[in-house]
Amino acid sequence: NNKILIKSADDKNIPVYIYEPSVTRIGAIVLIQEIFGVNNHIKSVAEKFSKEGFMTWVPDIFYRIEDNVNLNYTPTDINNGKELKEKLGWDLPTMDIISCVANLKVDYNVATVGFCYGGTLSWKAACSAYGLDASVCFYGSQITNFLNNKPRCPTLIHLGEKDASINDK
Repeated sequence: NNKILIKSADDKNIPVYIYEPSVTRIGAIVLIQEIFGVNNHIKSVAEKFSKEGFMTWVPDIFYRIEDNVNLNYTPTDINNGKELKEKLGWDLPTMDIISCVANLKVDYNVATVGFCYGGTLSWKAACSAYGLDASVCFYGSQITNFLNNKPRCPTLIHLGEKDASINDK
């Protein structure tokens, strides 16, 4: 994969990891990280999407406050990730995701896919972006804070009924 910089709407340089398919391209995905940054798990998911034919972009959402966040799933890292999420807020990362969508939309149908924190950001992008073709949200437990917004594209939400940790993220 490669890492590029693209411009956000406020003229910041967003670092984006690019996963290009080696098979026929069928669309594009903006893959949105959890609170753990662009870690090995998110990179492995991006790799899987690219192998299925999706041009996959993974923006480094936390770049505005800390570069190259790559946390593990330990209690300390969970707390660190939550602090980064709280410090960053929702509006700037949503704007950065929409910038990725706009760049990809020139050549592809584009979907967002996000996990946990990224699941809620995927919802926010679906409610804000014009031209987004679909949005998939996994474990976006904070979507309930944004139900006054309606998606502008088909949106699929996955929640774990028996996942005890879903409500504290």
